[in-house]
Formats: sequence, C-alpha cells, structure tokens
Amino acid sequence: MSEPWTPGHVRAFFQRVDAHRTAALWHVLRDLGCTLGEALALQWLDVDVGAQTLIIHRTVATGVPRTVIEAEIPRVMGLSWHLPHCLEMQADRQAVEKMATGRTWQTDDAWVFTTEAGARLDVGWVRQQFRTWTIEARMPLTVRLQDWQI
Repeated sequence: MSEPWTPGHVRAFFQRVDAHRTAALWHVLRDLGCTLGEALALQWLDVDVGAQTLIIHRTVATGVPRTVIEAEIPRVMGLSWHLPHCLEMQADRQAVEKMATGRTWQTDDAWVFTTEAGARLDVGWVRQQFRTWTIEARMPLTVRLQDWQI
C-alpha cells in the first residue's frame, strides 16, 4: 500500500538528489505534481522562466519507447518560488554538456531533461534511479514514483 513520505523523508531524498544532474526533474515532479511522462516530454519552448510558468501539452507514452503523445488540452502550470532557478541551472548544465559533447549531441535542444549526450531521458531509467536513491537513502519503499504527490 502506498503511503506518503514525511517531510523528513522528502528532505532526505532531496539531500541525495540535489547534487545530481537530474535534480531539476525531481523538483518539477515534486512541485508541480505532473506525471513522469509529462515532465520528460517538456521542451524548452514550454518553459517561461520570466512569467514563472510552463505548459504541459504532451507526455511520453509508457511501454512505447520514444513515443510522445500530444495532450488534448494543454495545462499552464505556475512555478513555485525555486523552480525558475532549478530550470535555469538545468539549462546551464545542458549547455555545458552540449559543448563537451560537440557534434555527437543527440537532440535539437528541445528537451528539458536529457542524458549527458542530449537524448531525452528514458522513463525506465528514471524509475530505476528513483528506486535506487530511495533504497540508498534508507527510505521506505511505500511511495511509487507515479504516486509521488509530496
């Protein structure tokens, strides 16, 4: 049975992930309550840091690799006080990775959350990383990523 984490659990999890290159993804998932597929389908054109909003209008299909589905009705989400900074850091990190990778960068700069080589992050990898960090932090495995409303 899925039970929410306590505030202490949330702090412990974020102490573990905040130094990782995917930290902004975890903050978007926590703060906006969007699904993992919606977060992974975000493109930089969907983000307006100045207006503190982003638009969710697509999702990565589960079980169908590399398939992105357009939503029937887009949702405009307001960003919490610290998400603009997290997303700016993500953009900066991505720019550094792109420079380091050079011509082998795998995307047209569209995706917000990518691998070090520029490919969109894989849903399965993110779920496994969530589980791994949860276990390493000695956190209860009572929350599944798709139920993560903390």
